[in-house]
Amino acid sequence: MEGLLSFQFLAYTLLLFLIHLPPLSSLENQWFASCGKSFHCGNLAGISYPFWGNDRPKECGYPGFELQCEDQGSTIIQISNVNYLVLDIKMDAQIITVTRKDVAEGICQFNTTMDSNIFEYALSLVNVTVNYVCPPWTGNTGIAPSAGSFNCAINGLSYKNDLNGVGTCHANIVVPARKEYYSSGGIIGNLGDLKKLLEQGFDLKWKVDSSPCKECEKFGGSCGFDAGAKQFTCLCPDHQSSSSLNACTTGIPAAGSGSPGAGKSSPLSSLATPS
Repeated sequence: MEGLLSFQFLAYTLLLFLIHLPPLSSLENQWFASCGKSFHCGNLAGISYPFWGNDRPKECGYPGFELQCEDQGSTIIQISNVNYLVLDIKMDAQIITVTRKDVAEGICQFNTTMDSNIFEYALSLVNVTVNYVCPPWTGNTGIAPSAGSFNCAINGLSYKNDLNGVGTCHANIVVPARKEYYSSGGIIGNLGDLKKLLEQGFDLKWKVDSSPCKECEKFGGSCGFDAGAKQFTCLCPDHQSSSSLNACTTGIPAAGSGSPGAGKSSPLSSLATPS
């Protein structure tokens, strides 16, 4: 008797769950609407796939491209476990301009590294090497003084920095900088100059192929990412299915759409229920 009651209770619970579960078509339209929104924060607007964050759930963007909007209107992206302030995003060129968020906390003590799987340095950059803990200049040995020499506090001690000298230094940092800084006569002669250089940021180009997304949007879809299949997916409205060209079955290109691409899309039903 107790077993029968337990079975009836489980059956009743399952029935209630199924009644309140949104139909697949409703779920599909929720994802289509969510991923059709763009990211807005401060002076950044119209940011879409591969980025996600705020009103765009993680299923709307590529892993590693989360944007966080802070209260003061600044946008943060985390790359290789380091927080970067986003200065600009050029969607068509696939260029994001960033600078380290912790520039003001210790500009003498960090190197800049990128996740080479999804980002690469833009061609507009040069590497600036800042050497420190260098041998003293005696006239014949050590590091020759230059316009780029200044003191830098490392672990509470003051060390001499030199960008242009020769000799053996015990440590250095390498930071990317824009070429135009030097072409315009920029000289790093003190910590203020170095901080100014870093605050200008540097450009990264993301490697994620945007052509399938352009094709998806061309035919009225919204771009997303299937975490289970680890691939791009085209989200379509009103029971439409995605074709092998990542396009919805409307057959009517949307106005102002991009060029076609190729790729295989995955079923929308494999995505999790939005919270």
